Amino acid sequence: MKGDDPSGELRFFHSSRRGSSTEIEQTEEALNSFIDFKPSTESAYDGPELHTYVSDESGKTKKPVSIKERQNVVRFCTEIDYVMKGKHLFTTTVEPEKGEEENYEFQELTAQSNPLVRNENGHTLSGLYTYFLPAQKGMDFDKYGYPDVEKNIKKLVNTRKALQEEGDTRGLSSFKRKNPMTFKEAFSADGEHALYDPELLNEQLDTISWKSDLTERGNLEWKDGFRLTIEKDMNGNKVVVPNEIIWVPCANGRWEKVKDWWPKDPNKVVINNGKYLPNNNFANRIGCDPFKFDKTKDKRRSDCVAYNYQIEDAIFKTEYDNTLTLEYAYRAETTREANEDILKMVWLCGCQVLFERNVNHWKDYFKEMDCEAFLMYLPGEDEPGIYTDGKGTVVQMICNYTSAYIKEFIKKVLFKKLIRKDCGWLGFKIEETQVFDRPMAAGITLIAVKGKRYARPVDYTQNVEDIMPLRKAI
Repeated sequence: MKGDDPSGELRFFHSSRRGSSTEIEQTEEALNSFIDFKPSTESAYDGPELHTYVSDESGKTKKPVSIKERQNVVRFCTEIDYVMKGKHLFTTTVEPEKGEEENYEFQELTAQSNPLVRNENGHTLSGLYTYFLPAQKGMDFDKYGYPDVEKNIKKLVNTRKALQEEGDTRGLSSFKRKNPMTFKEAFSADGEHALYDPELLNEQLDTISWKSDLTERGNLEWKDGFRLTIEKDMNGNKVVVPNEIIWVPCANGRWEKVKDWWPKDPNKVVINNGKYLPNNNFANRIGCDPFKFDKTKDKRRSDCVAYNYQIEDAIFKTEYDNTLTLEYAYRAETTREANEDILKMVWLCGCQVLFERNVNHWKDYFKEMDCEAFLMYLPGEDEPGIYTDGKGTVVQMICNYTSAYIKEFIKKVLFKKLIRKDCGWLGFKIEETQVFDRPMAAGITLIAVKGKRYARPVDYTQNVEDIMPLRKAI
């Protein structure tokens, strides 16, 4: 050790000798290494070559420190020129302390450490391998330190069975999280205080969390950069027609859509007396929870969130019916920019949008763009949008519709953050609606779907025999 304080590090070098002591023969070879510890910051070990690195309670790393970024820094202190010079150990339980947020970054790091998924160099994406110890192998040890696995399984299953028979899905979800028997259960959210059925939500979140090919990110852009274009009609005259919205894949795009989904009739917009009207309302519906100010005073910056819902067609059914197919969750620099993004979204889907009316900057923008017809009015309302009053009537309606949708169509929900505890249905609280932008936007979308029905446009091309029946001689 250096000095008289042994708390900083342990050193395994030959001690320096002076004077006559230098003649003493060194009979043992020194390890020429040391053991120390540093704060859990991301760049604490950025530099020296590490033979062994231990990161304890990695699953409980608190913000602003990112466990993924820290591991990405420290891995190259041991992985030198793609050659492993040592070993890293990440040990942790994953249940958060009471009142703390879930560490979804550690779950992502674990997903990138699957030894069955490696690159051409033979390495996992993170450079780590995952090892999981289930509850039945970590309790009730005998005097030799071996667990009675069969006895433990029986105890755990009996407790789960009793909770399920009582219909206590929240208690069941909480017990599974505290005593996980499978790898997926270890990362399921504790549903003790969940408003919606945590078993259904956790099961679906488990299903989609380990897959990366269910959705894709990108941007919606005007074709050639213009909302309108000029074409020639049947007589050769130049006329102004609505342009198309196209999808541009982008890893950091503002939109996320279900993989391979696209509206059946995209960009179905018509012009009538200089106004633009959606002509696909029977197939799609969008709900939006906007943000209020261009700049916020507090540190939390809420997003503008919107979802498209593909309405089931009684005749032409598809796998995307009753599915939230497109998500927009982004904090634009200005409300005007956010309104333009929502306009692109409704233009592509050819349908109306139901905005939350407590914030109505969108109304003037859509009017300025001659797109007022895209704004949805609920039956009996004189103004477009929906107003969430202080009595909680609309929020209660959102909860009712959401609960019914989860029970019937949860398998169709493919957006992870809409389910997650930190920002989605698993953590949604009626008294904190401003924190949960995604559940509110999804609920407004469900109200838009239930609030008004549209029929498929009638095909005015009729068979002449329907007008003038052909009379045949007997």
